[in-house]
Amino acid sequence: MRLTALLLEHPFGATPATYALAARMCLDVARLPARVDPSGSLISLLDHDRSQRDQQLIAEGSRFLALSASGSDLTQYHIEAAIASVHACSGCTDDTDWEAIASLYDTLMSLCPSPIVALNRAIAIAQIAELHYIFFCWIGRTSPEPPTSKIGQPLEISTAERGPWLRSG
Repeated sequence: MRLTALLLEHPFGATPATYALAARMCLDVARLPARVDPSGSLISLLDHDRSQRDQQLIAEGSRFLALSASGSDLTQYHIEAAIASVHACSGCTDDTDWEAIASLYDTLMSLCPSPIVALNRAIAIAQIAELHYIFFCWIGRTSPEPPTSKIGQPLEISTAERGPWLRSG
């Protein structure tokens, strides 16, 4: 975070992408106390004590995210910071705007597709729809009774997102 702060102090470093990176860092670090227990082990997202989040860092990250919108470029950092912002600003898992997160992961998949992005997208969609449908889409089969999507789009996961290591169909 210190290096990003130094970049932001320099005219050549204070770019929208740098602001987006700073936003992502602040928002991720703000959530860290709720993500790990005292021994350093990860805590399930469903079990996070969101009162432990650093509200000052969330505010700073939100400010950096707003500053990152000053240019016309849309980078991976912008999308990742926006995802972190949705998580950081939600009071609990049920209040999380999973439709927005799924949509942001769609955009991230178009910018920089990876198995991790595909998995995180599938997790967001699983919060929207029935988990068994996502599983069937992931392995390349169709569910006998697909649920109605809250986001109004087909909940399909492409072969490219599943990756070459998974058999389709």
